[in-house]
Amino acid sequence: MKTEIINIKRSLSFNYILKESFECGIVLLGWEVKSIRLSGINISNNYLIFKNFEFFVCKTYISGKSFILDDFTLEGRDRKVLLKKKEISSLYGMSQVKGHTLLLSRIYFKNSLIKGEICLCHGKKKYDKKLELKLKTLSEKNFYL
Repeated sequence: MKTEIINIKRSLSFNYILKESFECGIVLLGWEVKSIRLSGINISNNYLIFKNFEFFVCKTYISGKSFILDDFTLEGRDRKVLLKKKEISSLYGMSQVKGHTLLLSRIYFKNSLIKGEICLCHGKKKYDKKLELKLKTLSEKNFYL
């Protein structure tokens, strides 16, 4: 199995505590796949919503400027996430807990398919982030002594 990472949301581990991750497929149009192959995707502000017993990724921007598009509103459209029924029901139950959210953390190729990784996250407080930065700087100082 050959995997090639296309895009990663790097600030995810700093802003959130990652609980679980799931692999999923994403329903895409033909020009979106071509654009993703050219690294024309931005997943920095995305989140998942639940509609009609299905999950959708919102605010994922796929650039369509290199292709002739009549309607540029398709670039920011909601895209359906492909999961099994058991995964959907368990993810929905876990996401309803206060403070938890579902985010798309990375997009990658698995063989010839485009896959995504969904993470169940819990937001960090400001003091948790400060403590993490302090520990990081202390470990760097001790390393150079």
